[in-house]
Amino acid sequence: MDNAGLSAEDILRTTDYTLVTEIHQGRDIHYEKTLDLLQNELKTIFLLQRSSTLVLGPAFDSSNEFILATRIYSVVRETDVAFYHLVSLEGVAERLRNAHDAYPKLDVALGNLIRVDLPEEKSLVGIAGYGGKHWVFKHLDHRGDVENQVRFFIVEHADGLCEGVIVFRLGGADFSLRMKGPAVARLLQTGRRLYERSAPVSWSRLAEVLRSALPAEVFNEKLAPLL
Repeated sequence: MDNAGLSAEDILRTTDYTLVTEIHQGRDIHYEKTLDLLQNELKTIFLLQRSSTLVLGPAFDSSNEFILATRIYSVVRETDVAFYHLVSLEGVAERLRNAHDAYPKLDVALGNLIRVDLPEEKSLVGIAGYGGKHWVFKHLDHRGDVENQVRFFIVEHADGLCEGVIVFRLGGADFSLRMKGPAVARLLQTGRRLYERSAPVSWSRLAEVLRSALPAEVFNEKLAPLL
């Protein structure tokens, strides 16, 4: 095949190649790179974290994480995109036990979430979507399904091309890979299957996790009214 004059995206669409476009080392740079993926029209967003930016809010020293959370809310609410978020409640509890004061916008983050009532289950944690839709958070409770230090943010663009940022730890340092192509589409399919078979996060379960991980005065004064 003559690839002259074709863009990288054109080649990816007509071959089975997957392109690693960037690799970075650093604790927070993946938030910046993830923001880049939210600039164009999207069909699907898949987010898997070892805790949850949308539940905890940004860490006090991460302005890019705050911008990312704000951008996700905006995209999901204002465009017709499917949103699949897998949350680790164990990761949420661990983060709060280690440094609850590192998440000063926890109450703001919880206030941005909604209660979703489904025919089979009531009062689930979710996010408001476009046109009256809602997207329920699912609980990643099978630790064998994903390595504890790996995080995924994958999008499907309007033209079907899939692109993602995968974050992992190696030798005590955080690395992030930005990739696009068919292999990323397969990761998205696997992530969606994992989402579909996972249990939804209920507000009662989330309240239990927060109550157990936070000092009583913090929970009672700031969070209990929201739960």
